[in-house]
Amino acid sequence: VVILHGGKPDIKALRSERMGIDDLMTAARGQGFRNFSDIDLAVLEPNGKISFFAKDEGSSSAQEDATGGFTS
Repeated sequence: VVILHGGKPDIKALRSERMGIDDLMTAARGQGFRNFSDIDLAVLEPNGKISFFAKDEGSSSAQEDATGGFTS
């Protein structure tokens, strides 16, 4: 489930997964992101972990498996 795209959280998707903005920001900080604007894409994986994909002009680097425990 895509929960953030283009640096902007998808509030509807977060609500449907029973996550808050604070949960998402905590997970992002845990992976070294300071702002949502640094993130191109965040995906809530079926196992409850969040995969973050950084905005990068040259290539698509990824920071994956942020934190565990978020379940729908």
